[in-house]
Amino acid sequence: MRIARVKYVLGSEFYEPPAAHHALLQSATLYNGALQRNESPAPGQVPSAVWLDIVANLAYALQSLGELVDEFGWVDVEHALAFPMFGIAELDSPSSLYAAAATLFGLTAQGQLLVLSGASDMGTSTGDDASRPAPLGDESEAYTSSLVAPSSYLEMIAAQLSSTISLIPHSQAESVAAIQQDAVDALGRADAYICSLVPGFGASQSPDGEWDAQISELKWASISLRVSTAVRVSELGGVDASLDDLCTEVLSAGEALLAAAPPRESLTGVRLSGAEGSAAAKQTAEYEATVERLSEVADHAHALGRALLRRAASAQCSSSLERAWEVCGFASKCMLAAVAPLEPAGKGASTARVSTAQSLNVPGAPMAWTGCI
Repeated sequence: MRIARVKYVLGSEFYEPPAAHHALLQSATLYNGALQRNESPAPGQVPSAVWLDIVANLAYALQSLGELVDEFGWVDVEHALAFPMFGIAELDSPSSLYAAAATLFGLTAQGQLLVLSGASDMGTSTGDDASRPAPLGDESEAYTSSLVAPSSYLEMIAAQLSSTISLIPHSQAESVAAIQQDAVDALGRADAYICSLVPGFGASQSPDGEWDAQISELKWASISLRVSTAVRVSELGGVDASLDDLCTEVLSAGEALLAAAPPRESLTGVRLSGAEGSAAAKQTAEYEATVERLSEVADHAHALGRALLRRAASAQCSSSLERAWEVCGFASKCMLAAVAPLEPAGKGASTARVSTAQSLNVPGAPMAWTGCI
């Protein structure tokens, strides 16, 4: 298990292709071997923490491999994992890897919910041990370094959503709705769990800050789901009636992030100064989270802008072209704000500027974008 974990970290964070491919393939194969050596729980049976660890880690390895293959292809790697899973003969494509990962994350979430339900009676139990799962046989077998907490359950749902949403760009018209419904169902399970808890219980029984962080993840996952669906429908020649409202929602969320954007060179300065202490670490984490969200909003806005362009091209709608110009300009604005905290110290303010159709003073400037569809 330790070797599998090392391979995963190297492949997902340090290596470049094709070394990253090899490391993640090895990690997934090792985790799958460990899974085969551990007895799976019967339906409704509380799983061991070891089993939960293996399944979750295998899911993360498959998800990371899927993302790698999605971006770079297989390069010169002998592709496809040597083991079938969930009726998939070969895990040889991004969609098959994402699908397997989503299923494994779902299994982990189900197991964690059984642990949490038995341990805390969904937040209604009292006593010092209310937050701990009941021991399963030998204590050393039942517990691992992974904490089963309310936030970790939401984390698995968020990871399942991420893999499910990643399937949408690879889907065809007949399967988009089914994939979307799978994601909506996962969000519904998370909402049901949150509503079942006594107010404050989830945060109090989770590591510091993790409950709120996962609530935020689920909120953004909901937006990502709708954006991915609308964009894919557009790519397949359909029309999503919610496109304009979705653009407004994404821009509104982005404006809130821009208002709290980290200062220029702030992350670079923290790393160079070697600032230590819980306050500095907390601020750095907040800055990094905001940068990640700004990048995500930029990606969403750019994708929505292209969907608006496709709609304009098919319907000869000038208002869609103007809206696309606005949305894509906003994407650039968010990306500049995301990059600013990471600029080299002492570089000075960037001279880049996001232009609008009006500032360019080019009549019908958005029309030039039709070639980008």
